[in-house]
Amino acid sequence: MLAPPVVIPVPVPEPAAPVPLMLPPKIVPKPAGEVELTKEVISILENLWHTFPEILRQSPGAPLEAFLSPAETLTLLQTLSSLPPPPPPSSSSLSLASTSTPQHPPTTQGVLLAHLFLLLLASKETSYTLTMGQVKRGVVERVKEGLSKNAGGAAGAVEVEEGGVTKVVYWGVGKRGLVIKRGGGEAKVGFA
Repeated sequence: MLAPPVVIPVPVPEPAAPVPLMLPPKIVPKPAGEVELTKEVISILENLWHTFPEILRQSPGAPLEAFLSPAETLTLLQTLSSLPPPPPPSSSSLSLASTSTPQHPPTTQGVLLAHLFLLLLASKETSYTLTMGQVKRGVVERVKEGLSKNAGGAAGAVEVEEGGVTKVVYWGVGKRGLVIKRGGGEAKVGFA
């Protein structure tokens, strides 16, 4: 005759407590402002690290190697967009973002792209797209607003015109991170 089975209680481990988000020392989270972190925005922000890492690394406190979470990436964009566009480099140096030093100093292109990304991310109602005219005016207005707020610290900053914004948009299209959708009126700019 078989003895009845013996039940041995096995302790069930308690679920681990969530690990708090640790930011690099120079990055302090700011309110997201008008950008809500939806699944679509999170996907866009993650894609920015694959398409524009050299631009995101221009923000003070950005990591040199690792990617950041979507919330931290949004903070990086806000920080980079708060900087005044630096003056153009001298004729003896190159102005391409991909030739930046290892510290990735901010470029006019980087500051304008940060403004552009934030502007597009705030346009949820239009599926994160804006007309080319809205993009040009919006980025120029955001830069001018930032320069007026930082009037004391904007020495040497450049005045931004719509033509400079157009160049940045086309650079982003060339990197395959932005698209220009044509047809049915004015061209629309959006994330690829």
